[in-house]
Amino acid sequence: MKCLFINPDYPPPMVGGSVVYYYYLHSAFVSEELVVLTAQAPGTAEFDALLPYRVIRRNFIKRTAINEAHLAKAVNLIKQFFAAWGLIVKEKTDVIHIGNFYPGAFIGWLLSLTTGKHWVATVMGEDLTGIYTAGPIRRKLVLMALRRADGVLTISKYAVNKLIEHGVEPGRITLLTPGFDSAKCNATSAKEPGIWSGIKDKSILLTVGRLIERKGQDMVLRSLPIIIKDHPGVHYVIAGAGQEEARLKGLIADLGLQKQVTVVTDATDEEVAYLYQHCQIFIMPNRALPNGDNEGFGIVYLEAGYWGKPVIGGRDGGVPDAVEDGVSGLLVDGSDTGQISRAILRLLGDADLCQRMGRAGRLEALANGWSEKSSRLKLVLQGAALK
Repeated sequence: MKCLFINPDYPPPMVGGSVVYYYYLHSAFVSEELVVLTAQAPGTAEFDALLPYRVIRRNFIKRTAINEAHLAKAVNLIKQFFAAWGLIVKEKTDVIHIGNFYPGAFIGWLLSLTTGKHWVATVMGEDLTGIYTAGPIRRKLVLMALRRADGVLTISKYAVNKLIEHGVEPGRITLLTPGFDSAKCNATSAKEPGIWSGIKDKSILLTVGRLIERKGQDMVLRSLPIIIKDHPGVHYVIAGAGQEEARLKGLIADLGLQKQVTVVTDATDEEVAYLYQHCQIFIMPNRALPNGDNEGFGIVYLEAGYWGKPVIGGRDGGVPDAVEDGVSGLLVDGSDTGQISRAILRLLGDADLCQRMGRAGRLEALANGWSEKSSRLKLVLQGAALK
């Protein structure tokens, strides 16, 4: 079985949950089984040379770089279609896997119609957002294409239910939650970040993730004044970069929290591992936004669990698949600072509860290795190819 995987967004860099998801899902594939068609990016030659499968890069626009110009999106899709069609013929591909379902489902459907090959689509959290925000005609067309896929993979029970609501047959859907890379959280390679000397005696609340609104860093900041009244030794570390950086720093200043909050936008994996290892609580109280943007799963909750840390997450989206409420962490309404504050105070005041949740989180992380999930992907693709 040989698969052609199509997605303009592929590492490097290893930024964003969907990019990480696909990279690790392909860990068990070899060159005879997988060809990746993706966009060009700086520094890819060295990266691609180390992979056990082949990566073909073309002059596509990454989804994260496309503006709202419909013409640019249409041209990008056309370029992907013709590049993929040529590779299917050249490589004698057995099955097509579409990684950017919205709007990539159009490509999968057309390639299947014109080549006779079966196809599988993966639906991530941002794809559901795309469906929500699309105009009625585009929404209808992309869902019509998706319903004709031979298989649909998705990452959470929340997403499964949404797909069924959109008319996808339950029998075509496979739940394949993200896994956990223990090598990324290696205690021997953890490196103390430069900020640590000034906060090492504090009780650390930690968020790791892109600085975007749905992650909820702003709501933790709004909750901090209440926390600090009872626990003046608390310090909040935000590790990540993104479009909300200026707004978050402005909020820190407005709330007078400059001494209680540190934002680290350039932490290495080794420094992030150190922060996980030494924090008291991991918190990312995600919330659904009015435009439909939502958290698809949240690999960072598994990473924090691996280090034995209790976590606080939002109830929205696919996070309940990553955090078992009351077992490995606490789930809250990410738009309610009262709930966020009470959850933080509860964990700060109950060391035994933190330890129990940390142990449960570690077991959950260790039970979700990427190797088994990569093998399951192979089975799904093989099944689609034989239909």
